[in-house]
Amino acid sequence: MSHQKAIETLERFTLLPASKASLCASFALIYLSRSGLRLTEDALFTESMKGVVSRTQHGVDLGWDFETGFILSHATGQRKIIFRSSHADLEAIHHCIEVEDIDPLSEAPMKLRASIPFNPTSEKDIQHALSSAAVIFETDREQLH
Repeated sequence: MSHQKAIETLERFTLLPASKASLCASFALIYLSRSGLRLTEDALFTESMKGVVSRTQHGVDLGWDFETGFILSHATGQRKIIFRSSHADLEAIHHCIEVEDIDPLSEAPMKLRASIPFNPTSEKDIQHALSSAAVIFETDREQLH
């Protein structure tokens, strides 16, 4: 029953107006359908941001990393589906969807399972990323079973 409740939670997020949360929920649903992962708890929505300092040829640049995602609990641990974007000088410089195994207590990343870069401002690029995700996430089915 927990698996179905998680699916319903993710489906509700896809009905929201276009947002990072609705886009991430779409990727999470594709992941679950392609990987065959069975959830033991409801999907948990999470958002965070952190400042990052990077050195460039022009000096030091202060940027921000934003994460919107869902924590998916399963029989042997937790997995996180994340829409990650990095910003510097108020411009987005990198967007991707990532799937990673996380430590259940600290939520620290343990293993990156997939990373799909894309441009969320282009409908064509979003569709391409969703199609790519269906193929990439299928490989987890083989590793899980």
